[in-house]
Amino acid sequence: MLPPVTASIVLVIITFAWFELTTVIDLKPLNNVAAYTKREVWLEASVNAAILALVLVLTATGNSATAAWIVGVWLGVQLLTWYPAYLTGRPRGQAEDLIRHHAGTISVLPAIKDHPNVPLHQLVLQLLSAALFVSLLV
Repeated sequence: MLPPVTASIVLVIITFAWFELTTVIDLKPLNNVAAYTKREVWLEASVNAAILALVLVLTATGNSATAAWIVGVWLGVQLLTWYPAYLTGRPRGQAEDLIRHHAGTISVLPAIKDHPNVPLHQLVLQLLSAALFVSLLV
């Protein structure tokens, strides 16, 4: 079994790799990077890489509580981006763009009427983020 800090560092690296892979490389029908402009791809990849790099540094230097706080906020943003539209059918703001960008991608959650669904690659990111969050609390 890995020590908790090592497990957290491995999860940061896996989360980073998954996020960057599904943000930069078009793997349709898993994602739909082709629907994004180059600027949107660069911005999303850069901002989230910076967040995960900070989490990695904090974790490696023994500041897991701060890293957990950052990951918790980051996970909250992910959930608030997708689930209000999925549950209510009323996308707002950025969710409207994301739903348009991810139309036709693989979804595994049960459909709710004609509500937009959460893409599989986002579910994987959310599960990785939640696992990372929990690992930082241990």
